[in-house]
Amino acid sequence: MPKKTFLNLSLERQNQIIDVALNEFSLHNFETASINKVINELGIAKGSFYRYFQNKEDLYSYLLDYALNKKIDYLEKNINVTSGDFFQIYRDTVFNYMKFDLTFPIISEFLRMAVENKYIEKTKVLNSLHGKTFIRDLVLKGQEDGEVKKSLDIDFIILCIMNLSETMLNYINLKQGISYKELLKIMEGKASLHKNELETAFEQLISVLTTGLKPVKA
Repeated sequence: MPKKTFLNLSLERQNQIIDVALNEFSLHNFETASINKVINELGIAKGSFYRYFQNKEDLYSYLLDYALNKKIDYLEKNINVTSGDFFQIYRDTVFNYMKFDLTFPIISEFLRMAVENKYIEKTKVLNSLHGKTFIRDLVLKGQEDGEVKKSLDIDFIILCIMNLSETMLNYINLKQGISYKELLKIMEGKASLHKNELETAFEQLISVLTTGLKPVKA
């Protein structure tokens, strides 16, 4: 976690350091990401960095919590959890994950790299997710209400939700030919000729989630 020296910086300066570091770790994995590049881009002395963070892993852990908090806060503000239907909430969650990924591409790429990161213990990513009770509580409620199998591991479901957003983005882009820029406009409620295609894609997603891939027998 950051040292007091970092926390004493202005919020503007803290955000500058976070943005530069996130960009570096979104372009490179933990081992190849360069603290020297971060330092040079910020225009600070090398010693200053170690007054802010103990080491590279300390910075990375802080960025992981920062990125997850940013994403979960976004979801909490944009998802209606009062509908009572788990799969409608699930649909809205994936939808807003996609919207977040398009709005904050660097943070999203950093989180994708974190899940694949073999140089940081996997438990650190999962432990960070456990601390974000919003998604976890949705899954637990779905299981308690009998809408989700209790035999499914919660971590598995959470990671499925995270990864489905990227899968849906790629599917819509490749299958429907909708650019990410155009897709973001649709998600923001702007008029588009592709709105029906987006709705169809989500109908297919919910169909698979609720009944699986097997056809229903007559």
